Amino acid sequence: MRVASIDIGTNTCLLLIAEIQNNSLVSLFNAIRFPRSGENVDKTNLISKISQEKLKNVLIEYKSIISNFCVEKIFVVATSSFRDTKIKIEILNFIKTETDLEIEVLSGDNEAKLTFIGALHNLNLENKNKISVFDIGGGSTEITTLVEKNLIAKSIDVGAVRLKEKFFENEIPKNFEIENARKFIQNELQKFDKNSISNSIAIGVAGTVTTVAGLKQKILFFDEREIHNTNLNFSDVTFFFEKLKIMHHKEILNLSTITKGREDIIFSGVLILYEVMKFFNWEKIIVSTCGLRYGVLLKNILGKNF
Repeated sequence: MRVASIDIGTNTCLLLIAEIQNNSLVSLFNAIRFPRSGENVDKTNLISKISQEKLKNVLIEYKSIISNFCVEKIFVVATSSFRDTKIKIEILNFIKTETDLEIEVLSGDNEAKLTFIGALHNLNLENKNKISVFDIGGGSTEITTLVEKNLIAKSIDVGAVRLKEKFFENEIPKNFEIENARKFIQNELQKFDKNSISNSIAIGVAGTVTTVAGLKQKILFFDEREIHNTNLNFSDVTFFFEKLKIMHHKEILNLSTITKGREDIIFSGVLILYEVMKFFNWEKIIVSTCGLRYGVLLKNILGKNF
């Protein structure tokens, strides 16, 4: 049986096509596009007509790709920008009419739980007693912690696109912009139960974490095999925080093709990553290239929880 999932984020739209073999998920095809559906949603609570058209075109492209794989079922989920917009129903109807795809808008907590399930895919963890999975997205950050077989999930409205639009007017950020952004992140992180999360094994997913991991490995093109199940130390994140904050977008693009589509927001994402690791005293995180799109299939097709 072949299935597909599409994850519509604030910056990206991700496609996974997989096959179910022996009660497990085998990836056949992955794709990423950057329609940035959540552009200016923080200020306007609207997903613009331009962003809607970009997203529609990506979904039409994805349907064409899926048609070549004899897929039996497609799941489409949307996250932060769709939660925030005040014209959600209008956009859902537009996408349904134009693409015949039905989008499920996930709550922050449900997004966090499904991301947790996906992040652990193909990770060989020796100790599973206390695990935290965190996802720095374009519009929000989710952290889900497994403690004594119980999942505790929370989402906050801190994401790379949102942070960039709120605080960074300059291509190379000013010191006062960075400090204002820091204070905002630190204040939002207070909403988490620090004591229950700090001593856990930390697993990071999504574009900021995988991009920094790729830059650390000095790879020119994205390759899951080079990134998945690798480690990022706090010192690595500190290095890229200091490096990226003084770089123009064109210079960031020249580092690697994996920065394309993130060149203007990767510094914001790294700042969030830096503050998250500092807040929870995480000296090291494990990088997972699997996330929400995997969790959607693992949960809905295979019935897996954690």
